[in-house]
Amino acid sequence: MANLYSKIHRLKAQGWTWDEFLQQISLIYPPGIDEKTLYGLYRHPHRKASRHIRQILEQLHDQCFPSPFPSSAEALIGLYNRQVNNPKQPDLTADQMALSAYLTEACQYGPLLYRARLYWLSANIQLDQLSVFRKNGKHEQLNLAQQQGIKDYQQSLSLLEEAILTTKTGASIDVFTLYKLRQNMLACYLNALSPEQRSESKTLLEYLKVCDFINSTKQVLESEPYQWLLARNGLRFSSLTQNAQDCQWFYRALCTANKAFKNLNYSPENTPSIASSVEFHWAIENALDLSDF
Repeated sequence: MANLYSKIHRLKAQGWTWDEFLQQISLIYPPGIDEKTLYGLYRHPHRKASRHIRQILEQLHDQCFPSPFPSSAEALIGLYNRQVNNPKQPDLTADQMALSAYLTEACQYGPLLYRARLYWLSANIQLDQLSVFRKNGKHEQLNLAQQQGIKDYQQSLSLLEEAILTTKTGASIDVFTLYKLRQNMLACYLNALSPEQRSESKTLLEYLKVCDFINSTKQVLESEPYQWLLARNGLRFSSLTQNAQDCQWFYRALCTANKAFKNLNYSPENTPSIASSVEFHWAIENALDLSDF
């Protein structure tokens, strides 16, 4: 759940009043934050929070919805993510190679959830390199990274499913965690292709059918309807597979998450508008009658 809008809605969905929400924030940061600021972030996906406010709200979310994975594995992922998001990072490729070499051995040892998270991190490294290899025309490296990423995500999923069946800690794995893992696996197919190639890729379209991504997305949205990014992804892939009925379902879900999406030119934080993205063109031209929404 990367976007702050969804995290705030998830916190509020616990049943807190606004006063209770603000009180919980003050337990982390005694000066608190302005109620109008919190309410604005709750209402608008495009609203940007300051770094300080984001940290406070994400800390509260992590306290209320703790990661099911061991803290040591989470710390390693946090370290890697900070490197990826650091614009001053001098040589990310070298760090990725070094960390991948470490993970190759480290993934073999430890409890199931620890190993599952390290395989997840290993796959993330491969996924993060796909667009770079594609844009630079490094086709052999692109294919190898894609295959390794899919393999590592699948290994992580297998370990999580084993943990759910055989360990007490496995009970802490929720539906969204499994969904996110499968979504990343799908991204390995997607990000290896340019946007113009995606609607024509038999491999991608076949995998979409096999992995049942559309139905699993619907299931998550039924329990967490504020997850606009999931609804957007559902619309995106329904457009790629040219399924008008699913396009309509996900666009309704998107407008339910926030009515601002009734405007196809609406651009939430760090995400291009639907109107400007080639992957949504089929849905716009063939499935969406905006007067119905």
